[in-house]
Parts: sequence; structure tokens; C-alpha cells
Amino acid sequence: MKKLMRNVALFAGLLALVGCAEKVAEKPAVDAKAKEVVKESGGHGWWCDDHGVVEDECSVCQDKVYKKLKPDEICPKHTDRAKSQCFICNPELRVKNAAIYKAKYGKEPPEPSDNLPEAKDKK
Repeated sequence: MKKLMRNVALFAGLLALVGCAEKVAEKPAVDAKAKEVVKESGGHGWWCDDHGVVEDECSVCQDKVYKKLKPDEICPKHTDRAKSQCFICNPELRVKNAAIYKAKYGKEPPEPSDNLPEAKDKK
């Protein structure tokens, strides 16, 4: 009888360990999903707050995007970004990109902190 009780206790302990291990394994997936929701709300998620463009297309933040640019697509005055994303030289591009943000969120985008004429002049 003692042997049976001991085996049952060991089996129950084993099940508890396996059950806990499964919960730990599931947690990162939940955390990743939560992080994605946080990213969607602002910052460097879908939108690049610093440069006022879609993050995956940001030639300043995304090396892969910048490296695909042809020499004539790089802004001659601000060589760290694409001509098509330089609001410093072409302020009208900001309106075009703001429309993309507004279409998704129904409101104006945050003001770029590093892609406006006055921001670049202060440096």
C-alpha cells in the first residue's frame, strides 16, 4: 500500500512538473503578442515617430531599406535618408506620409522629432 501511495505521489509530482513546464513554454508566445499590440500603439512599431514614415519603409532606421536605395534616390543634402522621405528638403512629403497614418488610425500622426527643417537646423 505504501509503495502504491508513493508511486501515485511521484506520478502526481511528475504531472505537476510537466504541467508547469507547458505553461512556461506558452508564456513567451503570449508576451510576444502583447508586445506587438504595444508596438501598434506608437513608437517604433508600425510607424516611425522619429522620421514620420511607416517603420518598415524608414530609410533612416532600417538598414535593409537604405541599402536598397540607388545613388540618385538618396537625399544629396541629408545622405542618411531617401529623397522620398526627407521632409527637411521636401516638406510636402510629410503631408503625403501623414495621410497614410491618418488612414490607418483616423488621426494626425505625431510630429517627427528628426525629420523637420527646424529640427535639423537646431543641430
